[in-house]
Amino acid sequence: MQNTEYRKTQLFTLKLIISLKFEFRSIPHFAFYKRYIRATNSLFFFMRHVVIRYNVVPMKTNLETDKNSALSLFSEQKYTEADSLLAAWLGSEPRDADYWYVYAGIKGLQEDYINAELYCKTAIDCDPSHAFAYFRLANALDAQYKHIDALACFDKALEDLANQAHVWNNKGVCLMSLKKPDEALECYRQAISLDPAVIEFTTNQGLALMAQNKISDAISEFKKVLSTSPNDVEANWSLANCYLVNAEYSEAWPYYSYRWQRNKKKPRLYSQASWQGESLKNKIIYIYPEQGYGDSIQFVRFLRILKEAGASVLLEVERPLSKLFTCLSGFVDQFIDPNVDTQFEFDSHSSIADLAVQLVKQDDSIIDAKGYLSCSTQNEKLIASIKNKSNKSKAKIKIGVVWAGKWCGRETQHIKTILIDQLVWLSFKLCLKVALLTSIVYKKKNYQKMS
Repeated sequence: MQNTEYRKTQLFTLKLIISLKFEFRSIPHFAFYKRYIRATNSLFFFMRHVVIRYNVVPMKTNLETDKNSALSLFSEQKYTEADSLLAAWLGSEPRDADYWYVYAGIKGLQEDYINAELYCKTAIDCDPSHAFAYFRLANALDAQYKHIDALACFDKALEDLANQAHVWNNKGVCLMSLKKPDEALECYRQAISLDPAVIEFTTNQGLALMAQNKISDAISEFKKVLSTSPNDVEANWSLANCYLVNAEYSEAWPYYSYRWQRNKKKPRLYSQASWQGESLKNKIIYIYPEQGYGDSIQFVRFLRILKEAGASVLLEVERPLSKLFTCLSGFVDQFIDPNVDTQFEFDSHSSIADLAVQLVKQDDSIIDAKGYLSCSTQNEKLIASIKNKSNKSKAKIKIGVVWAGKWCGRETQHIKTILIDQLVWLSFKLCLKVALLTSIVYKKKNYQKMS
């Protein structure tokens, strides 16, 4: 088992598997790629088991040079070039926990959190006292929304890394995902006490205070960050949200534009200029959605103002909202379906959220509670028939509520769900008997087909 030929074969196999895993990432057939990766992972870990179980000592290499070169290439994000050095490192020291720890870090940077988790666990198998491996494992689990498992790993890491500010901070982020802002706040305070220079910790502390509805305290924290780092995206965006919660709109708008810098989605660019509040008399303005359905439902109230100002309004409507928005035809000249309408003329454009910002900047009083949406004729007939049945049977009307929102990714979906007790409170507030349909509808793939 310890002959030279076996050692050469083992090292070559490890090199081959690692390099092939990178090469096959370009294959378009994801299902095939997934099966291939599962097979190569099995072979990879089988070879690792053989090396560890039989204590194989492969060909000698200049280990320190390989380590340093691999780390240097990784820091430059040259992952493919580092493959052979990784294989040499593993071949020289198959039970080197640092190798698995480093490789897990690279997988994390590549957002391959499943393999990051596997490699962290391997590092811990090689060295159960490797506290940093527990920390990296916690991060990989947290990125996969396994928050409870991640929390246990953070606690394990903190047994030896209680003086590491980032461990406390990341544990706080995990606790925020579990909706435990009180405990998260304590973690952020620990992180700040260890390293007050890191502005991310202060920003996170402000977010925890926001979650506790301590808006004034949160504003103080975000302003503290901006005093040293005025262009910090998260602090600016969070400050905008604080002011919006307090209905301090004029203070919120200067910070609201930072949303574009924190999202992968970028503003639309057209040859025509975006609307900045100038006169729209005899002009055509194109309005389009930007964020979720809720924003569109809230802000279409402002289209009436555009029409009264003499504008012709083109409104892009997402298909799930098309029936609801038919009642807006009195002040929308043309509804745009982006899947059908590709050629249309306009003088200026604005996202629905930017439209609200510009109008409220000019006059805060335009925000009112007047109704602007109404039932379609078909729905009115349905309501009438329900009332008629209720009158005949002398039974109280029961209203079913089903929540269905636009899929925005798992990282935000948990905060978009309204709790049952909040709906019950709403039923008492409105003096209604509410029959709750407790199916939360997630339409990740098929929400476009909703009507």
